[in-house]
Amino acid sequence: MPIYETTVTLKGKLNEELDLQKHTDMLVSVLEKIPELENISTKNRKSYYGNWTEIQGNIDMFGSFSGILKKIEEGAPYNLIMRVSRNLDADSFEEAQKTAYDWLKEVGKLLEKDMNLKVSL
Repeated sequence: MPIYETTVTLKGKLNEELDLQKHTDMLVSVLEKIPELENISTKNRKSYYGNWTEIQGNIDMFGSFSGILKKIEEGAPYNLIMRVSRNLDADSFEEAQKTAYDWLKEVGKLLEKDMNLKVSL
């Protein structure tokens, strides 16, 4: 089967006020439960725009993810944005994209349950 590169984005909005350290720890804890994710790391960032946490890691050997956790701002109505790129074996690009989407949807369910987060893909 051919290998297709897929990209899916997850967006989430907390149902409570963001506590950057607490929610970063919660996010890492949830992501560490997912067996496909490896080398999860975070980095706190600060600028005159505000504070946020960058998060990144690998998905098995054939993918990666990166994202930010931040306060909601005008024009950016999400606390969490994650971009997932995976190379998947499939008969077609559409099938590979659906596999990536379905996998990220399951990750989103864990985030909703463990972080009090409303997720959209």
